[in-house]
Amino acid sequence: MQTYLRLLRYLKPYWGRLIAAALCSAAVAGLTGAYAWLVRPALDEIFINKNTTWLMLLPIALMAVSVLKGMASYGQTYLMVYVGTRVVTDIRQQLFGHLMRLPVGFHLKNPSSRMMSRVINDVNWIQSAVSGVLKDLFQQSLTFVVLLGVLIYQNWLLTLFSIVVVPLSVYPMMRFGKRLRLIATTGQERTADMSLALQETLTGIRIVKGFTRESAEDRRFTRFNEAYFRTWMKSTQISAITSPVLEAVGIIGMAGIIWYGGSQVINGTMTPGTFFSFLTAVFLMYTPIKRVASANNTIQQAVSAAERVFMVLDVPTEAEIDTGVRELQGVRDGIELRRVTFQYDGTEAVALHDISLSVRAGEVLALVGSSGAGKTSLVNLIPRFYDPTGGAILIDGVDLRDIRLSALRQKIGIVSQETLLFDDTVRNNIAYGRDQATAEAVADAATAAFAHELSCVFRMGTRRSSARTASSSRGANGSVSPLPARSCAIPRF
Repeated sequence: MQTYLRLLRYLKPYWGRLIAAALCSAAVAGLTGAYAWLVRPALDEIFINKNTTWLMLLPIALMAVSVLKGMASYGQTYLMVYVGTRVVTDIRQQLFGHLMRLPVGFHLKNPSSRMMSRVINDVNWIQSAVSGVLKDLFQQSLTFVVLLGVLIYQNWLLTLFSIVVVPLSVYPMMRFGKRLRLIATTGQERTADMSLALQETLTGIRIVKGFTRESAEDRRFTRFNEAYFRTWMKSTQISAITSPVLEAVGIIGMAGIIWYGGSQVINGTMTPGTFFSFLTAVFLMYTPIKRVASANNTIQQAVSAAERVFMVLDVPTEAEIDTGVRELQGVRDGIELRRVTFQYDGTEAVALHDISLSVRAGEVLALVGSSGAGKTSLVNLIPRFYDPTGGAILIDGVDLRDIRLSALRQKIGIVSQETLLFDDTVRNNIAYGRDQATAEAVADAATAAFAHELSCVFRMGTRRSSARTASSSRGANGSVSPLPARSCAIPRF
């Protein structure tokens, strides 16, 4: 309940539409109750008393109720789905933004494919709970209350007799829901396992093919795929058994109503119209109970997904744990490492031990050593992807931990070991980190990287779908001129 209440806090910005949806739900519930109430005059006044006035009015009333209920149902469905989808969109955006601001160490411990599963799969489970289930809980609960009012109005004694079966329905709903929540957690983990195996295999496809490991990777994915299948079937068993159990409980109650109500009609203490109006309301009540039970199953699955999402959102960001307050205008004197020691979390081996060196401003320094010697680890300490476990790193005599992270990283340029291009234009990839970069600056960077003639891939447009294949070169007078376009056919899926 605490997790679900936390989810509902995201509804606050959309309270206006939510109130409008609630009013539409109330209208749908009231008009559903009107259907049950109209059964009584249909039988007593038309078929028994031969009342011609009711014969004229009842069809008109039924059509009016139908039209009004349809309009209210449309408004309620659209508004509730809008609110639910906006909430899920906000959660997904917040989760993505939060992941971008978490320390590098978090991403080292949590593979990107598992985080992708949180952003996409887990949030999709939340969407089904917030949009569809929220709609059902509003509408079906109100419908149940209205129909209960119709029952009490028709015959309060028979109503008390009929609601005895309600506690019998609540117990299996709670029991199945709890079991389904545990299964859902396992299912989401199996989905993350499949995402991890898929990403690793496709990313390292050259390695897989080079070592002829296609069959081995196929078997590994099969294990995860079959595990997900078994978990899904367990979930299906729980979901499938809910409806028959509730139906059996409902039949028990219906049999009692027919026996007790029928005896009252025979004894003359209840009219046939009242009895059938009561019976219609009971039949209509079965749908809300069934839908609420189904909603409970979905809620349990969504709560499991929400717990995984909130687990990530509750991890402190770099800004929250950053203790730096000073600004950095640039490097005047140089960078100094004083007896720096570093050890990765969860490992016993020390990556760097008692390293001391100084680099003067303007000096070029190369770190040479065997693989695993700690070159990358040392460089990663400069932009504070990690902090030293011992010693200190200073810029112009100031400890890096006293400088704000954003101020520090704005003054650092990084060329990664891994080749990475974002799914965007080449222009935007070159200008990454400098949103205001001019076309000339981008062309200069491309020229410096010997990429200015790669017109096959150098798309200077801002949209991939309409970008023109172009390149540029620096003329003798320093002007930028386009190079001839070359044909290039690269399939995209």
